[in-house]
Amino acid sequence: MVNFRVLQLARDLRGISQTELASRTGFRQTTISRFENGQLEPDAQALGLLSKELRIPEVLLLDGHERYLGSAGEIHHYRKRAFTPRGLEKQIRAKLNLCRIVAARLSEDSGEELAEWGRLEFPSQEAEGPAAVARITRRAFRIQEGPIPDLVRIMEDAGCVVFSFAFGAPVVDACAQWRPGSPPVVALNSTAPGCRSRFSLAHELGHLVMHRIPTEDDEREADQFAAELLMPAEEIASELYPFSFYRLRELKEKWMVSIKSLIFRARTLELITEREARSFYIEYNRRKFHLEEPGEMVQERPVLINQMVRRLAGPDGSLEDVATTCRIDADDLKDLVPTYLRALP
Repeated sequence: MVNFRVLQLARDLRGISQTELASRTGFRQTTISRFENGQLEPDAQALGLLSKELRIPEVLLLDGHERYLGSAGEIHHYRKRAFTPRGLEKQIRAKLNLCRIVAARLSEDSGEELAEWGRLEFPSQEAEGPAAVARITRRAFRIQEGPIPDLVRIMEDAGCVVFSFAFGAPVVDACAQWRPGSPPVVALNSTAPGCRSRFSLAHELGHLVMHRIPTEDDEREADQFAAELLMPAEEIASELYPFSFYRLRELKEKWMVSIKSLIFRARTLELITEREARSFYIEYNRRKFHLEEPGEMVQERPVLINQMVRRLAGPDGSLEDVATTCRIDADDLKDLVPTYLRALP
C-alpha cells in the first residue's frame, strides 16, 4: 500500500505542483490529488511512473512505518529573514522531513546510540520566561561559563541530529522538527554566515525546548532564549557597558555572535536606549555590515551525521550504498550530507 504522505513529500521535495506532476506522468490533476489524499491507490504501473518522475525509490513510497507518516504530533519551526514563498517553504519542509527519515534510518542501522532527548525536563516559558529557561538549559547541558565553543556538538551530545546544506535561498536560516519518539532534527542553511548560523541554531534549540505547542509569540521568545544562551546577561553586561561600536568586533570574536546580535543584546539588557540602538543600526548599515560583517567565522560543522554515515558505509561502502539503506535517492543524500562525505569510496 502506497504511503500517500511520502508521495506528497516527494512532490514538495521536487518543487512541482500536482498539475505539473500530472502532465509529466499522463494522469489527471484530480488523480494525483486523490493519490496524495489516500483516496485512490496507484497500481503497479502508476507507482513505477511516480517513482521515476519523483526520483523516489518505490520501497520508500511503500513504507508505512510511523516515521514517514508526516504531520501528526510533529513540531516544525523556521527562522526566516523575510517573507518566504509558500513553494520554497514547502520544499524546505520536505527536505527537513527527509532529514528526519535519514536520521532515523542511520541511527537504527549504523548502531550509533543517540542520547535520549526526552530525558531532559524543562520548565515552560510561560512560568519562567525564555531567559530563565536558557539558563536552565545551560545547566542541563553542562555548559560552562563564558562563550559556547561548539553549540552543534553540545546539541548532538544531547541527542539532536544537525544537518547543514544549501536551502536554495538566503531567506530561511534554519528549521527544526521534532516528532516525539524520534530524535529532533535541525537543518542549517549552509550559505548563512557562521555567527548568524550559531544564533539560528540557538533559536531553534529554544523552539525545541520551549515550544512543543507553538505560540503566537514563539519567534520573539526563541530570540530571547538564544540571546541568553549565547550571551548570558550576568557575564556579558559588564563587557557591553559602556557600549561602543568600536569594541563590537572584539566582542564578536570572543562570544562568536554577530555584531548585530550584540547591538540587540545591549538593547534588551537596557544598556542602551531605543534611540541609541537605532543610531547603532544606522551605522551598521552605513558600513554595509548588513551585506558582510568583518571577522566572520566559519559555520560549525555537524559531526554526528558524519559518524553515522561512515559507520554504516564501513571501509568499503559508498554513499550510494548508504542511500539504498536509507531508502532515498543517492543525489538527495548527497545534498544533505557535508561535502567531505560525498567522496566516500
